[in-house]
Amino acid sequence: MKIHNNEWSTRTINNRLSLLYVAAYPATLRLVDEDFINGSYGFLKDLRSHQPRFVLLNLRGFQFTISPEVQDWLVENIFPFMETLKIEKVAIVTSLDALSHLSVEQTIEEDLPTSKITRYFQGETNARRWLLEEETVTV
Repeated sequence: MKIHNNEWSTRTINNRLSLLYVAAYPATLRLVDEDFINGSYGFLKDLRSHQPRFVLLNLRGFQFTISPEVQDWLVENIFPFMETLKIEKVAIVTSLDALSHLSVEQTIEEDLPTSKITRYFQGETNARRWLLEEETVTV
């Protein structure tokens, strides 16, 4: 079910799989910090409303470079909720834009709990497979 759509991204929720899916568009090249922060609040609102176990960020088209100030803001204002809301796994399909990808990685690395549950992928198929695989429990 689509829960958000604008020129920069689309968010959908699959309640059956407990999966929040975000697809970023190349129009993110025109984002400014204020727009990115406002979008992050919307993302947090959707996390709170739907409480998914898994998040898939398809950043193939993402072309916004997250500044160090916004990276710090995300770590202080958004990432704490990832742990509070019990997000189990975050899969990121990497951006084709090298600077955007690097800024995303740097942001994630700033927060240990988030970095522990995050993996990067070149394509969506492997990202979905990893998110939805059952963990093997050994006794």
